[in-house]
Amino acid sequence: QYYNYDEKMIQCFKNRWLEEIEMPERLKLDKPFSGVSYFLEKRSKYQDLFLITARQHPSSVEQQINQFGWRGLFKGIFVTRQIATKAETINASFSPNRSDILIGDTGEDVIAAKTLGIRAFAVASGFLDADILEEYEPDRVLNSVIDLPDD
Repeated sequence: QYYNYDEKMIQCFKNRWLEEIEMPERLKLDKPFSGVSYFLEKRSKYQDLFLITARQHPSSVEQQINQFGWRGLFKGIFVTRQIATKAETINASFSPNRSDILIGDTGEDVIAAKTLGIRAFAVASGFLDADILEEYEPDRVLNSVIDLPDD
């Protein structure tokens, strides 16, 4: 139980969120954080990058990737469609290596990394702050993905 919300209230919020989050007018408002495009371009030259998202519509994801100028930067893009967890989606597509990392901005992302046996880096640039993300015990909390160390 988080913030005194019961399971029914949480599910109601999630359902409404899912109905509204991928509306075209909302997606048009999305912009990459400062420095992220450069970070992805640089990293994609020497690391395989994969994008995993719990979105419902792959076409919307592809449209945003194109809008942000990120086409070709990811070796693979996986969309759970809210049918499977991120860990299940990844395991169905390839076998993660212990040296792989998962970078995410939710507790569910940290849980997915732990389930996969890989390192979890949480970024506090989403809707959860660093204190809340720490509760999930990631390997490290970063302010932004651009703060990811090179090692």
